[in-house]
Amino acid sequence: MRRGAWLPALLAACTPAAPAGQVVARVDGTEITERELRAEAAAAGADAATPATRGQLIARLIDRKLAAQAARRARLDRDPALQLAMRRGTEQMLAEALYDGFQRAVPAPGADAVARFIAANPQRFAARTGYLVDRLVAPGPAAEGVTLDAVAARMRAQGLGFARGRAMIDSDALGPADAQALAALPPDRLLRLRVGATTLVIAVLARWSISDPLDEQRRRGRALLMEAARTAAVARLRAELRASAVIQLR
Repeated sequence: MRRGAWLPALLAACTPAAPAGQVVARVDGTEITERELRAEAAAAGADAATPATRGQLIARLIDRKLAAQAARRARLDRDPALQLAMRRGTEQMLAEALYDGFQRAVPAPGADAVARFIAANPQRFAARTGYLVDRLVAPGPAAEGVTLDAVAARMRAQGLGFARGRAMIDSDALGPADAQALAALPPDRLLRLRVGATTLVIAVLARWSISDPLDEQRRRGRALLMEAARTAAVARLRAELRASAVIQLR
């Protein structure tokens, strides 16, 4: 063998193999997998199948891994604030994974349940209505008056604070009782609503139907019931976890 001819072969044998299969790159021996690339694309809202975008995503992953390695060498991972942030992030992801699993296990509501929900909430479905209103918002009780102008004048005379302006109201955001009261309100009358300590005095200027076709009502009713059931499932899980834990507040 010619002198030195063995060197290229030896170097080739000692050089790490090129990434193959599910591994798209290696950074100082740390693999970047196809799955990791897809997750990066999903987080960025990008398409990993596009060659240019794929290259950008891989470059981003490489840069981040190199920076993370440098941070560990600088012992930044020993910083208490960073450790707390990392622990919080891990706990948050684990909690979300647990909640997601419970929510996915919630069965879809049946047709009868959807029909009952729609019938019990006409303001959200068949009788859904949009309103243009003139409203006065007071942080406490509002003065009496037949018109909003009269109410506002008395509030000013009494030195009471308030805000007044036009607004749009969708009956979908109201409970059945408030929606029924608003629907029955004559054009020359005022409606008073209490939201906590706040008082709303409302005069209706215009109204219009925004009811959807029946199929859309059913689809939306099913989605709302699913959302409520999933929220309730997570609430029950949290209550069970608290009940089985030893919690000491100081």
